[in-house]
Amino acid sequence: MMGQAQVVKSVATSWNATVSGGLVTKNTVPGTHNYSRSVTTVNSTFNGKGQLTGAVGRTVGEGNNEVKTQKRLSGGGIEGDTNNDGTPDARRDVGV
Repeated sequence: MMGQAQVVKSVATSWNATVSGGLVTKNTVPGTHNYSRSVTTVNSTFNGKGQLTGAVGRTVGEGNNEVKTQKRLSGGGIEGDTNNDGTPDARRDVGV
């Protein structure tokens, strides 16, 4: 195509990130809490004039999140459930 470059394949990888205390942290360790990653690949085709004639792409993603539950008391109840209805009385972070 007249000496100009063409991008025929593009691959983009992204991870989730969290912000705590102004610090941005990227989790790149599979299987750990709050891990997620996606890879997007796009293949493009061009005609003899260098015009884009088509593009096909796909994204593959994976992730892991742990579910944190309320602490169980020795009698079987849930910590923070003063009315014994099976749920804590007020939402609060657990295990932190």
